[in-house]
Order: sequence, then structure tokens, then C-alpha cells
Amino acid sequence: MTVNYYEWCSHSSCENRALLFQSFRESTRLISKVINNELDVEAWTSPAWRTPYKQQTYFTNAIAEHCEITIFRKNESFKTPSPDSIVGKRLGVVQNFTFPSFEPFFANKSIYRADGSNEQGVLKMLAYKRTDLALMDRTVADYLLNNQFPDQFETGSVFDCVPVSFMFNINKNQQGKEIDKVLQRLKRDGVIESILKKYE
Repeated sequence: MTVNYYEWCSHSSCENRALLFQSFRESTRLISKVINNELDVEAWTSPAWRTPYKQQTYFTNAIAEHCEITIFRKNESFKTPSPDSIVGKRLGVVQNFTFPSFEPFFANKSIYRADGSNEQGVLKMLAYKRTDLALMDRTVADYLLNNQFPDQFETGSVFDCVPVSFMFNINKNQQGKEIDKVLQRLKRDGVIESILKKYE
């Protein structure tokens, strides 16, 4: 089976923890490979991100939750209960990523979108005061703030939470169902949660 996957690894088994930060949402080229049956599965994705391909794919049941979180320079945070509270601000995000709650505000330019090439770049823009705040995946943020940028930032509100699962080509739905059984057992046993906690 041909697989592209978000790197699941423990402290002891992962030689390069930087692999964790492969994009959670793969490129259009990757999606096309799954749709065209050139790639069997895309891991760590969500039906919410793949709505146009619903008829051509099979999704396992959810194994975790993906959320975006706001990030501020330390001691410079402000309340962000909704995107409206960020109007007029410069918001740092990873380029080519979509943020459903914020897209209308980006479109009318009431929130200025400042793109970074990756999460580290987004945090560097924030540190250098090129942006007012940042928005990124909560799991990635937890890891970076604790390990690469200690004592520089603080987190705020959570947005756009969606279930995370594995996506298969519809012709591979039987394999998908078998893998789903394994994934759900790992979820019930707390294995997936324990792996994710290693990166907090």
C-alpha cells in the first residue's frame, strides 16, 4: 500500500522530530494522486477539507481533532472570541492554508493576511513585530512554543476545530475499513492521545 502520512513517532523511535511538521493539509497534487488511485491513502486529513472529493473518497472515523489557535507575543495578548475581534490586525498564517472562519475577512481585507512559508516563519514574523498575532494548528503550536520558541509567545482562542481521519480512494474502501478498525482500537486504548501529548 502506498501511503503519505503525518509522521507518527515517539521520543525514542523518531530520529528526526522535524518530520512532525509535514503539512497537515497536503497539496492539490497529493489529493489528485489519491483521487486518481495513484496513492492509496492520505493520513491526518479531514472530510471538512476535502468536501469536493466526497464521492471519490472513503474516510475512516475520526481519530483526533484539529484546531487552529491564536498566538501572541508574550504579555501582548488580547481577547479574540471571534474573527470580528481581529479586524484591522495583521494575522500571520501559513501560505496556501485555508481558515474557514477567517476567509471572508481576508477577502474583504478587513483582516490583513500575512503569509509565512511554514509555522516557524509565521512565528518569526510575529517575534519581529511584522504581525499582530498568528493563527496555526494547535498541536504544531504546542510543540514549537515549548521546544523551539520557549518563553516568547502565549496562546489565545481556538477556531475551526474539525475531526481528523484517514482518506482513501473509494476503490480502497475495504482496506480503509480494516485500517479504521485498527485506528479506532488505538484511539480507545489511548495510544493516539499519548502520541500527540508527546508534542505538547
